Amino acid sequence: MNHNKLPANIGSKLKRLREMKRYSQQYVADAVSISRRTLINIEANASDTSMGTLISLANVFGLSITDLIEKSEVELVRKVLEQTD
Repeated sequence: MNHNKLPANIGSKLKRLREMKRYSQQYVADAVSISRRTLINIEANASDTSMGTLISLANVFGLSITDLIEKSEVELVRKVLEQTD
C-alpha cells in the first residue's frame, strides 16, 4: 500500500467538514473502512495514509481529491454547503 505524508492542513479540513456535516468519527471511519483511531490520527495530521483512503474520505463529503488538497477550508465549506442547497 502506498502511503504518503498528508499535506499540512488536510486533517483539519477533514475534521472541519466532518463537524459541519455533523458526522461522527465512527460514521466517517466506517464509510471508508478505516478504524476510528486512524481517522483521529488523520484529522490530527499525525498519520500517513493511502491515496485510496484520501479519495474515499473526499467522496464522503462529495468532493474530489483535488478539491480536498487544493482548496482552502473556507472554499471547501462553501462547496459542501452548496451541495445541500
